Amino acid sequence: MLISNYKSVSVLIMLAFLLGSCATPPLLPQLTYSNFTKIQEGVTTEEEVINLLGEPTEVKSGSFDISQIGSALGLDKLLGLDKSDKPLSGTTAIWKTAKAQANVIFYKGKVLSKRFTKK
Repeated sequence: MLISNYKSVSVLIMLAFLLGSCATPPLLPQLTYSNFTKIQEGVTTEEEVINLLGEPTEVKSGSFDISQIGSALGLDKLLGLDKSDKPLSGTTAIWKTAKAQANVIFYKGKVLSKRFTKK
């Protein structure tokens, strides 16, 4: 009977050790307004945005020729473009949750523009 109690205590100690040694998983990045405000246009990289918000739920790529819009709008100067940069290509990443949506447009690996909407 005494040996049976030792076995029970040993099993309990082993279980406590195994459960206690389980590492707590790191918090996953998430779409919050607080995280979104850390994103700076022209400064924050695509990798940094993903570190803040997690993987996007949707990604779209596209391009357009800046000359079709015209330099009269000043886009070439605003984006620091020259004739060798045409056509423009970029990526739009979208994060969606039940509470919010964020759209971020990347150009040359950095945030060109961003938008946050609460649902």
